[in-house]
Amino acid sequence: MFLIKKWGILIKKESESLDFTGLEIPRDYEPIREDADNYEQRKARLSFYERNGFYITNYAMDDRGVDYETMCNELPFDPKEFEDATAILSFGLSSVKLYKR
Repeated sequence: MFLIKKWGILIKKESESLDFTGLEIPRDYEPIREDADNYEQRKARLSFYERNGFYITNYAMDDRGVDYETMCNELPFDPKEFEDATAILSFGLSSVKLYKR
């Protein structure tokens, strides 16, 4: 858990020196479910991103049968743009599909 916390803080510090104004930066996260083995870790991760300017989009994604919630630093979030970018970045191999929660 220590390394995960350090990784998030490092990314935050490095990105502060860059100008992301007007760019959508999506972030997926595991759904917050009380029955999850890492329930507290999931809550802490979500809280970290919310404190650092990310918003819940009310979209979830299915990545090869695994569901994730989606956050973004800019609203409104454009799910079509996200799917298109994911397809390009994965050289067309991505099977990620977004759906409204």
